[in-house]
Amino acid sequence: MTWISARSALKTVVSMVSKLEDGKSLTIESFKRDRWVKLSKKGQRVIIEERGFNDNKIEVMVDDLSHVLKEIFEREFPRSHQLRMSVSKES
Repeated sequence: MTWISARSALKTVVSMVSKLEDGKSLTIESFKRDRWVKLSKKGQRVIIEERGFNDNKIEVMVDDLSHVLKEIFEREFPRSHQLRMSVSKES
C-alpha cells in the first residue's frame, strides 16, 4: 500500500498500468476505503472496475486510459487529497 497525492494520481496510475504485468491489478482507494477503482491489464486493453458513487465495469484501450481515468477520478475522488494505491494478484 502506498499513499499518492490526488493531484499526481492520474500521471502515476497511467505510468503504473503501462508497467503492470498480466495477472496483476492496481487498486486506487479513498482514505476511508469506501470508494475504489481497480485496473487490470489484458494485453493492450485495461479493465476498469469502479465502485463508489457509480458501480461500473468498462474496458478501454491503453491509449484512451488517461482520458477515462480523469473523468472517473473527478467523479469518485472529488475532495480527496491523498489516495491509497496497491498492486495485487488478480483472483
